[in-house]
Amino acid sequence: MSMSVAAQEEDVTHYIQNPGFDEDLTFQINGSMKEAIRTDQSLSGRSWAYVAADSTVYARPKESSSQSRPDGRKMEAVNGFKGRIQGWKLWSNAEFPQCEWTYFGSVPYDLPETAVPVADDGSTYLAVPARPTEFDGGVGFVYLRAGWTNSATYSQEVSLPCAKYRLEYWTININPNTSAVAEDLTQIKCRNDVFKDEESTGLQSQVWTKHEFEFTPTARFTMQFGYKAANAGSGGQPIVALDGIKLYKIGEADRADILQAMENECNDLAGLATGAGYDGLAGQIGDYSFELEGIDTEDADAFAAAIDAADAVMEKFKAALAEMENVDAMLAKMDKIMQTTDYPGKADFQDSRWSA
Repeated sequence: MSMSVAAQEEDVTHYIQNPGFDEDLTFQINGSMKEAIRTDQSLSGRSWAYVAADSTVYARPKESSSQSRPDGRKMEAVNGFKGRIQGWKLWSNAEFPQCEWTYFGSVPYDLPETAVPVADDGSTYLAVPARPTEFDGGVGFVYLRAGWTNSATYSQEVSLPCAKYRLEYWTININPNTSAVAEDLTQIKCRNDVFKDEESTGLQSQVWTKHEFEFTPTARFTMQFGYKAANAGSGGQPIVALDGIKLYKIGEADRADILQAMENECNDLAGLATGAGYDGLAGQIGDYSFELEGIDTEDADAFAAAIDAADAVMEKFKAALAEMENVDAMLAKMDKIMQTTDYPGKADFQDSRWSA
């Protein structure tokens, strides 16, 4: 039985761009960083923002600060970084270019032990785990470290044929002095459904640990990997390396379930439109929900084409809802301006508005 299941699995990791984080490294093997095109923005009394062309940003020490390192390498140190990685979209809870005391990016396994000094007043260096034997680690991995509830995610939108899939990834905590618990923000989001490693052991383990979960996307979905620090300093937080991402097709999807998920999303959108007072739009969305019930689930090709067409319609509904909210906000702003700005004939105009 297990041989039959294994034979049905298909490695479809190629649908993910740069799945091993091997391209577009935040640090090269010699410790060098991406070339900065802007270095004149101050982050604090200790750091400048060094911003690369792709908006990767490094917090570099100010020579004028009173900080120092025992090794004399203060000006080579980084007080934080946020690396943009090809194929992935970076989100962080702190506004760009703030990156002090958060460390997110892609790092090579072969980085020498003292190549990148960490903190202008520290005595540590950017540490990397031993190259894994449990999976093919490639060139690099994602490095995740922060403190005081700071967080970041790397995400990308993936389009897959409707089927059942399993996502695998590996993590290791390379901080032997861990006392806090960081949150794994890895998840798959498709429509209103969120899939994640519900049985995860978290990010605390100091050996390479495999995470996996199954999901059935009904359309394009967002895949994200990330980390949220506990409310404590970074010294006691897990320093996480994440790598070994694999995606497998493990079976065919239940088309009736896919159709039901779309109908549920349609109903949710109609509810949002009704709640916002857009009754006309809500009626259109509700009517379309009934049209979905007529999609043929027997013919695989016809079903796939119908789902693609339905996705396009749903995106238009979402765009219409967002645009109507923008119009409401603009009208409210205009009304506030009219109420607070004096102009000739204002009283007569207001009287005519209310009488109408």
